[in-house]
Amino acid sequence: MLDAPFSQVSYTAQLAQDQQARTIGDVVSNDPSVRVIVPPGFPYENMMIRGFAIDSGDVSLNGLYGVLPPQQIPVEMYERIEVLKGPNALVNGMSPTGSVGGGINVVPKRAADAPLTRLGLSYESDAQFGLRADIGRRFGANNAWGVRVNGLHSQGDASLDGRSQREQMASVALDYRGEKLSLSLDAFHAGQDMRGGSGLFARFAGDVLPAPDAKTNLLPGAYSRFRDNGLVLRGEYEIGDSAAAYASLGRRQNRRSGHLGFGPVAETGGNFTDAARSVSGYENTVSADAGLRGRFATGTIKHQWTFGVARLYSEGGTAVGFGEEFSSNIYAPGPALIPAAPAKPPRDTASTLSSVVLADTLSMLDERLRLTVGARSQRVQGRIAQTLSFYQITQPTLLRNPATAIYGDDGRQRNRGAEWNTFGQLQPGLRLLGGLAYTQAKLLKTEDGLYDGHAAFGVPRWRFVLGGVQNVFNKNYWGSAYFSGMAALGAPRTVNLSVTTDF
Repeated sequence: MLDAPFSQVSYTAQLAQDQQARTIGDVVSNDPSVRVIVPPGFPYENMMIRGFAIDSGDVSLNGLYGVLPPQQIPVEMYERIEVLKGPNALVNGMSPTGSVGGGINVVPKRAADAPLTRLGLSYESDAQFGLRADIGRRFGANNAWGVRVNGLHSQGDASLDGRSQREQMASVALDYRGEKLSLSLDAFHAGQDMRGGSGLFARFAGDVLPAPDAKTNLLPGAYSRFRDNGLVLRGEYEIGDSAAAYASLGRRQNRRSGHLGFGPVAETGGNFTDAARSVSGYENTVSADAGLRGRFATGTIKHQWTFGVARLYSEGGTAVGFGEEFSSNIYAPGPALIPAAPAKPPRDTASTLSSVVLADTLSMLDERLRLTVGARSQRVQGRIAQTLSFYQITQPTLLRNPATAIYGDDGRQRNRGAEWNTFGQLQPGLRLLGGLAYTQAKLLKTEDGLYDGHAAFGVPRWRFVLGGVQNVFNKNYWGSAYFSGMAALGAPRTVNLSVTTDF
């Protein structure tokens, strides 16, 4: 999607299939400005865009927040995954956790005019086997009505030592497309079970230690369990030739339980003391949005405008049980003390987020230059596209007071950078996808200027991406920095095989 404001890259279901991607994080990691910052085997999929965190719960469905699972999200039910880098709030409104670097939006699959019956088998090391189904039909006058059904079941031994994983997903998408009116209904169920361990986070008492084996499991016996059910109704009506009105209403129920570690502080030699937590929780959300969008021209300048309102209500609860401390080593982990499941979680949180969006994107020079709050240059020649973006984003930051060990709103984090993306077809059957990102992340206006000019935590200066294959040579490495001083272990080498056939 080149004809879009801000800096946006869209990844299709075909790309996800070609790369054998399992989750949204696998797909968006093709962008040099996007990073998954949790280790493999962790139930959630937190990310960074342009050096700022985006929670897995901040991923929207057709611009609607709060209706997707907060854990790792399978890609089977989506036709397109969009990464919008920049002031995403001007397009989709405020995200639940207020991420400022950008946003991720998914577009669900719809039935095409041609009937589809597709089955697929997959394998991922160590021994995970999966079955996928994708069925689509249209019917009625002018094929106005459509139904698309997707299903997934996979289970087996994961790449982490001693851990197994099971995933289930089923979705149904109904849609109606009339001359001016379009309606859709999306319903899904998603389940995820991880048993026998969790991904490795670590902090360090001194210098950063060499990474242990990428298959290391620090919490043998730990598990996580997620169940999500969601429903989204959407309608859109064209007003004349240059405007449209839209509205959406969605609901989600989440139930979760499992174990987490604190992120042990590893001393010289890798020894640490830790205590696991047992967590049980639930969340119910209701989300709605409505608005108008259109286009007009003033002379040689074209305008794309959007006005919208959104509201997200969420309530939930969490119960936590703390286990006893145990000693271990990141290079030779021993048994972990896993606490029993806590009592039924009480209702302890409720929040309502409301936002209003008004945006106007100006385009000129045959739409190669677009102006919103920043600038974007676009050049397309033949089958290869190049995009170049420059940005500056500032956000209040939390810093740790050395005297009190308390985090407070102290200062600002300013990220300046440039990013180049390239994608297209070099020749029939050979496609190119990659990019380069440069980010300078600094702390400003800290108390008494103590940390002014220091590099912000966890933001790489350079990142280069070409294709989507990781760790071909099976190296052990720290894959990313995770928020408050923790490093996440990188993924081990994995082998993926898949076969798909249409009937």
